[in-house]
Amino acid sequence: MISGVLNLSSLGLGLMAWGFGLNALRKRRMSLMSFILCLLALILQFAELTHRATMGDTSAILDTICAITLAAVTLAAGTVFLNTLAHFLDSE
Repeated sequence: MISGVLNLSSLGLGLMAWGFGLNALRKRRMSLMSFILCLLALILQFAELTHRATMGDTSAILDTICAITLAAVTLAAGTVFLNTLAHFLDSE
């Protein structure tokens, strides 16, 4: 139950981070909220891994760690890209 909540919350926060990033791009200025939401989404993923480790569910960790890593890198890179692009458009 808690795994589902943590994962869905992380997904929602990640999508919101990109939403704020796209809004920043539209307004041509960086969004601190986008970075904060991205960070919170990543923290929830660490909480999920900690929860699984506490339960002793190492097979679930081993099965999902590559996908979690890929998702985390994609989220962080996308957030930085959107805000960097917004920053450079603001500089023009």
